[in-house]
Amino acid sequence: MSDPAFSKLETNDCYCFLCGVESEEITAEHVFPKWLQTKFDLWNKKLDLLNGTTILYKSLKIPCCSSCNNEELAHLEKRVALSVASGYEACSCLDAHLWYLWVGKLFYGILRKEIKLKRDRTTASSDPIIPSKTLKFFSSLHVFLQGILGSHEFVNRPPYSVLICNLHDLGPGRNFGFRDSFPYMTVAIRMGSVGVIVALEDGGVNSDSFGRYVTKVNGRKLHPIQFDELYAKVTYQAHLIDNPVKYISSKNNLDGAKVSTEVFGGLYIRDWSQKDFSELLKLHIGDWLPEGGQNTTWFSEPNLVPTWMVDHSGELLLQPLEAWERSE
Repeated sequence: MSDPAFSKLETNDCYCFLCGVESEEITAEHVFPKWLQTKFDLWNKKLDLLNGTTILYKSLKIPCCSSCNNEELAHLEKRVALSVASGYEACSCLDAHLWYLWVGKLFYGILRKEIKLKRDRTTASSDPIIPSKTLKFFSSLHVFLQGILGSHEFVNRPPYSVLICNLHDLGPGRNFGFRDSFPYMTVAIRMGSVGVIVALEDGGVNSDSFGRYVTKVNGRKLHPIQFDELYAKVTYQAHLIDNPVKYISSKNNLDGAKVSTEVFGGLYIRDWSQKDFSELLKLHIGDWLPEGGQNTTWFSEPNLVPTWMVDHSGELLLQPLEAWERSE
């Protein structure tokens, strides 16, 4: 392996998406791993892409060398799979950095696939959904994902937020959800009783602010509609970041086997606009509501938006699943 720490960000399918090495032993790695697709019956379900089309989860594959696929990635998948199978407590105890790496692989893997899919599949000469050069904007994330291979570390504060939520499990056919935001680098994945929200490059601001919701739940459960509202808040706050954190990366030992990244700089957050937030809230909550939320008032002057997170007294709304289902 040439230089695992600063591996090349390659877009040719002869190269591993993760380590960047050309190999004759390239395999087709499922972006959403087999264990996840089996557990939540995703094989023939579809994921929305950036161009408004869909792709089957089972068809979402990217090139990966046999070494990465069968060793480090397999080890990461095993730890996450065991935690999800055990439930919320185990997931909340799993190292936040492992969640960051796992979710980051999903986010990057989808983008990696979209550079190979045509924007208009009916036209042979169509441009891809995203141009190959777009991946360069995510070069820092690609370097950070080398942590899966043990060749990267953050030396001070991490640049991300990870929120693990305890959820009501809606049962087969309703117990999985996935959302991501390409421009703001946020991801939410709902897996039965476990919800994971990751803001990949927010400087930790969402952990510092909305992490309090997770703490206040304290062993009780959120409804998935609350989880999606929380994700809308996290994404909108990521959108408000005006002065993102910066990075300095360097090889940190004599043999150059690992790269260390120092995160520095402060964050300037623009003022929150309830009116602007209401548009994002509608996008993420509408599907839970009758007629897609068309009859919901999403913003009222001077500064009001609907919420499913707290009750009329401002207390966190926590109730059994049966109460939620009666109110639907």
